[in-house]
Amino acid sequence: MIEKLEEFRKSQAEQPSQNNEDRKRLLPSIKPSYGKPTDDFRTLPIIPLAAELAPDYHPFIRKAIVNGQYSSDNDYLDTHFRLMKEDLVEKFREGILKHEGDDYDIFVHRNVILDPIMLHYPTGEKIHYANIYVSHQIMNNKTMKHQSLVCLSSDSFQKDFLFAVVIDRNETQLEEGKIGLKFEGNQFEIDISKEYSMIESSAFFEAYRYVLNTLQNFNTENPIPFSKYLVKLETETKLPLYLRYQNAFDFSPVLTELAKSKLVLTKFHPSELSKFNCEYFGMNESQFEAFKYALTCELAVIHGPPGTGKSYIGAEIAKVLLNEENWNTMNPEKNEERPMLVVCYKNHALDQFLTQIAGFADEDDIVRVGSRCKNPLIQNFMLHKKRPEMGEERTHYNNLKNQIEPLLDTISKNLEFLIQLETGVASREALCASENFARFANNILFTKLLTDDDIVKWLTTHKRNEKEYVYDVNVIRKLVGWEIKEINAKNIFANVCKNNMDIDVATMYQKFKSVKTLPSHLENENSKNWPKLPHIDELIKLGYPEKLAIEILASRKNNIEGIRMENNYMKAKYGHSEVAEIYKAKLKLIQDFLNTKNDDKDTVGTDIPNEQQGEEKTPREMVWEIPEKLQAYCHVILKAEAMTDNEAYNETDIWKLSLLSRWRLYNFWVSEALKTRKREIADAERNYRHLKKLLKVQKSIVDLEIMKHAKVIGMTTTAAAKYQSTLRSIKPRVVIVEEAAEVFEAHIVTSLTEACEHLILIGDHKQLRPKPAVYNLAKKFNMDISLFERLIKNDFPYRMLNQQRRMRPGISLLMKNHFYDDLEDHPSVKHRPHVYGITKDLFFITHSHNETSNKLDGSHKNVYEVYYALKLAKYFLQQGYETEQITILCTYSDQCLAMQNEKLKILGKGKEILIETVDNYQGEESDIIILSLVRSNNNDHKIGFLDECGPCEVEVEKTLACDLVVVVNCHVSTEKVVCTQSCNLLLKCDHKCPKTCSEECSTFCEEVITEELTCGHRGQKKCGEDPLTVKRALQVKKEWPLCKHTVDTLCHINPDVEPCPHPCNKKLKDCEHKCHGTCGSFNQGLLHEPCEEKCGKQLFCGHICEAKCFEACPPCEQNCQTACDHTSCSVRNMKGKK
Repeated sequence: MIEKLEEFRKSQAEQPSQNNEDRKRLLPSIKPSYGKPTDDFRTLPIIPLAAELAPDYHPFIRKAIVNGQYSSDNDYLDTHFRLMKEDLVEKFREGILKHEGDDYDIFVHRNVILDPIMLHYPTGEKIHYANIYVSHQIMNNKTMKHQSLVCLSSDSFQKDFLFAVVIDRNETQLEEGKIGLKFEGNQFEIDISKEYSMIESSAFFEAYRYVLNTLQNFNTENPIPFSKYLVKLETETKLPLYLRYQNAFDFSPVLTELAKSKLVLTKFHPSELSKFNCEYFGMNESQFEAFKYALTCELAVIHGPPGTGKSYIGAEIAKVLLNEENWNTMNPEKNEERPMLVVCYKNHALDQFLTQIAGFADEDDIVRVGSRCKNPLIQNFMLHKKRPEMGEERTHYNNLKNQIEPLLDTISKNLEFLIQLETGVASREALCASENFARFANNILFTKLLTDDDIVKWLTTHKRNEKEYVYDVNVIRKLVGWEIKEINAKNIFANVCKNNMDIDVATMYQKFKSVKTLPSHLENENSKNWPKLPHIDELIKLGYPEKLAIEILASRKNNIEGIRMENNYMKAKYGHSEVAEIYKAKLKLIQDFLNTKNDDKDTVGTDIPNEQQGEEKTPREMVWEIPEKLQAYCHVILKAEAMTDNEAYNETDIWKLSLLSRWRLYNFWVSEALKTRKREIADAERNYRHLKKLLKVQKSIVDLEIMKHAKVIGMTTTAAAKYQSTLRSIKPRVVIVEEAAEVFEAHIVTSLTEACEHLILIGDHKQLRPKPAVYNLAKKFNMDISLFERLIKNDFPYRMLNQQRRMRPGISLLMKNHFYDDLEDHPSVKHRPHVYGITKDLFFITHSHNETSNKLDGSHKNVYEVYYALKLAKYFLQQGYETEQITILCTYSDQCLAMQNEKLKILGKGKEILIETVDNYQGEESDIIILSLVRSNNNDHKIGFLDECGPCEVEVEKTLACDLVVVVNCHVSTEKVVCTQSCNLLLKCDHKCPKTCSEECSTFCEEVITEELTCGHRGQKKCGEDPLTVKRALQVKKEWPLCKHTVDTLCHINPDVEPCPHPCNKKLKDCEHKCHGTCGSFNQGLLHEPCEEKCGKQLFCGHICEAKCFEACPPCEQNCQTACDHTSCSVRNMKGKK
């Protein structure tokens, strides 16, 4: 029976593993945490740890509170920090599980090879270039973006995890399949000999890093900015601090001309705005209410549906505050001016808002921070374009930059020499780094090696000045072939040369063919020393060119044995062309960097253009080439083993050396020069990195001064977190956040400083929401709820703009019915002319043509809609509309690119209508909009994010996954609906699941059943319980095998395992008392427990011992009985105590 139960338990344990392969691909759903964290979020690393990437890792993350307040500032920051970090890490965790598939939400690069570490000259950082396959997604900047975070592994993400940030995606490098990576953490863990897999998350790292850093760095001693509203959710607002002194403001910039003519004074305190009519300000009632409210509340929330003028109201508020007189009122100290900060989540929205401000603000008063600006007007306000205007700070900055160029020249020059030296053959200039070479090359005692030709001759000719006949080996070979002795042939050739006769082999043969012994006057001494043909042939077989073989034999006086021995020491390999290629790549990087003219990228030199800066520098390594005379000999020269230091420095006359010894010395010079050049580069790079750090600090000082003198600073929320230390220094008094409803709450709080006195949030939470990278964090952790929406949900006072001027009534009706009950149409939109050429101004076109999906990035396109939309646009152009009046919007970037590619073919030249994605068109207007929704027909019947209609209040019927039909708000996803019906599924034991439909089925069945237990009796237990652990309390008699006692005991007790419970009752040897232990507790009576009876022995004083039997008798505690006739003993007991 027990064996059967053991088999049952094993089978139950093994059963879940049947689907292990399927489970590996399923990431456990993130579940909310409760209570307080055990660690301080300020100490957590931003770069994920290996343990955090495990599929079974459960991070501590709590839901963002939507309704109600946070317990403390620390609790608030902790919650948002952990949510933001999990939004980043979860994508990598998911990517590791799915990296072998083709999930479009994670980008996988396989067979990645890393180049050796090198200095990245634009940043001064040490980086590795990764060699990857460059897809069109990378070229289109969809993946591997600058500052993206990637994870590499050489063991399929089992134990090896390396994180790096994309720091160089130069177009030239990309074409060669190279991406520059700066590794985070321990550089020594990188092994360039390995092949890596690399994953990149769709979560853009730069947007996380600075925000997370800022959240960690908030001062713990002071409350966070606007804590009473953000954390404690107070709803009573006060005047901004700068308005609490009854300062009058000049409102003339926003008053109409009629109002100015009627009003005696245009200066009054903002709290007095209620006295005036909205028409004085050219606003409708809701706009004027929002205007008054925003100026008089230190935290203001303005809700603006599409077309109601929320950006206009934001600009009007800015116009009042930036008025010269008002600005001076707010900033009475000239040197203590505090700029206004304008913040948006996206660059496009930021540039739109700054464009409106630029309509009334001076160009010198606006600074746009960042690099992703496409608006030509706003590009004039870019921070890097204002740097040349600075004075002393800029001079110091330029001085530092000018120190960098000589260092780069030093590095470039040495790299050029290293390219030569690594191939093993180098110019005289490259060899000059060898101390030993310089010793000989410039020594007046020897013939100097002054040119490359001198070195070539020294390497290939054994004698320099001695005149001797140059034997033509081909002539000698022919004469020998015609059976003339070799020595005679040499002498004949020498005689012909001596007498300046024509060298004609046939004539020479005819003249001397019958001569056995040449006359003595024809014998030449040099002929005896000239190499023998068999020796020449032997060296040719060893790989030496014929001419070089002759020179070697001549230099060794035909000592062929010595030459054979020296040849045994020749190297099997020579040259390091692959290393030379690395140096060429580094040199090209420097040249590209030097030729860059954009000051924002820290180019070298001053910012004043000049002819030298405009010239591109040509790498000098292209100038020097191996001399033609030496090219045929390189492969054998490089085989020679380099001399040791002692050998090289003991040589006294390099011209007396044999050719093989010369090659060995030459290779020593090359190796010594290599070391010196590398050392010089290392020193220059170390100084370069130090200067780059100083330059970065000085650049931040320059930027700080620029921003200090501005009135308006515009930046994205990511840039605000990045420049947080600068913002703390310039202390913006007023912060306006445009499109605040689509901004993560963490991004808002990291855009603020303690000095902020006035925060204005403008947006529309019913149109846009924050979009976390992880869907579950949006739906289960409220991460898609912005601060803007949270304040409104908690009854914080806000103002809504309710009159739209953008859409004709038929279009606005679509929104009124679903989102905005109070939205009104301005009269101007009711009488717009109908669109020419069509019967209706609003219509929907349906079709049955499938879309195609891009698995690499999840984008989609529908070719049918591409042609339909473009041809429809062409039709409108034929009706007389201008290209500026028509816009085509696409919901996917691939669709947008496809339309751009087909535009010329369908519309023809000069028809530049705007084609843009919906996200990038935010806030823009056009007379005619053609919207391509792309998604419609696919096998999965899914339409992606188009299914998310936002917080619509209309109730509709929806079918849950369990087929239950429920009535919910339109925007509510069925995944968020909790089904309360009983679960109808059966567990593995065939019992019905006791939980509700929405709960996860239990793995432990609670059903009570009756079955046979381990004791053999039938008893009740829970179905999921292990039968071996269930005990029934039934008394039976059992015999213990060792002692043969029969005892009444419980049925589940096993006598083979449990000790015998029978009383011992044996007499103890020492005291004759009975043993009160059990048989099994002390080895079946062989050992007994200590006797607990009283001792009872009589002490020498006559008293009875009160101690336990097994204890030694202690001193008596009774009073002493000793006495005489006069007195008794004063000692109370034997211990002498009184």
